[in-house]
Amino acid sequence: MLFINVYLPSVSTPNRTEVFIDCLSGIFNDISDLYYSEIVFGGDMNVDVTAHNELCALLHDFAVDLGLKFLYDKLPIGDRITYRVDSTGAKSAIDHFAVSESLYDSVVGIRVEDSGINLSDHCPVAIDVIIPDIDKAPSNTKGSVKSCMQPVYRWDMRDLAYCYSLTRDLLSAINAPKHLLSDCDCTGYNVLEQINQYYSSIVSSLREASLVSIPRKKHGHFKYRWDEELTLLKQ
Repeated sequence: MLFINVYLPSVSTPNRTEVFIDCLSGIFNDISDLYYSEIVFGGDMNVDVTAHNELCALLHDFAVDLGLKFLYDKLPIGDRITYRVDSTGAKSAIDHFAVSESLYDSVVGIRVEDSGINLSDHCPVAIDVIIPDIDKAPSNTKGSVKSCMQPVYRWDMRDLAYCYSLTRDLLSAINAPKHLLSDCDCTGYNVLEQINQYYSSIVSSLREASLVSIPRKKHGHFKYRWDEELTLLKQ
């Protein structure tokens, strides 16, 4: 069983669509080599899943790719608001759960818990799930035991300035076949060979820059987003 808690960019986020896509892509990449049977995916998505807009479409495409089904339709019709601002009257349904399709019928309860002890403008959403068979074999077979032991690029641990600088230097050293744009016969085999060589040079430079500037570590080498504050909370 894989649990994913998410906070997706709000309306005030600059370049919101690009950041939204980056978040979903990051989740997809992070779990691609994990073993799991089902997924429970939930959090503040800052999107009404019933809306017809670009972000909602992106979120639904993400859910389809992971075999997820949103639980919005299981909420009581009169109790679907999860975000309220009393001073302005603003309200919306932007906090959601989605589960693997195989778990959808096992969700026996879902509710928005509006309590006086809650000081947030978001109301928590709670679900009750009957896990059918927690010991069954994982359904995700994209990875393997061997691949989980192999080092992977940790782009989140990169030195961004050094990475950019090295990439720029390596790409600048490539001799672009600009003459192909003007004074050549673009039908011969030699033209195709030069284009392929140019492409290969770009790919090789990007790979070399990654190998040098991006740490490659095995899964679990770093503690995810662990900092001094979390250490104090743990104590």
